Amino acid sequence: MKNNVIDKTRLKQFRAQAKEMQLIAETINAMRETIGAKVSGMDGTGRSQGDGTATERTVEKLLSLENKYLGKLREYADERDVIERALGVLDPNERALIRLYYFDLHNWEEVAKLMNYSYQHIHRIHAAALEKLKQS
Repeated sequence: MKNNVIDKTRLKQFRAQAKEMQLIAETINAMRETIGAKVSGMDGTGRSQGDGTATERTVEKLLSLENKYLGKLREYADERDVIERALGVLDPNERALIRLYYFDLHNWEEVAKLMNYSYQHIHRIHAAALEKLKQS
């Protein structure tokens, strides 16, 4: 995103981006485990006991996914920096709430518990934070 307006829509998009990054990272880790298991099944000649071409395809998919992840990671980091700068107008509780929900991907119930507030109070803090961000 090019503009510096931080609103609820932009924060939701950032949260979705964070979830996508998390899913890609989990997929990469699973693929690495699969490849590791196949490689450890090789015989002494360095040949797989199974289908080598399937392993090669998995490695190619892994490399492609890792490249995709790195590109998205750059975009994510840039957007996070913009949002972090904007959070400077918020008080510490509001910043903590925004980070817990949008950056750390906790659900609202978890945020309330972590911050030791009621679910309703968390939403009032959230609304106030959004209004401050909108005004800045």
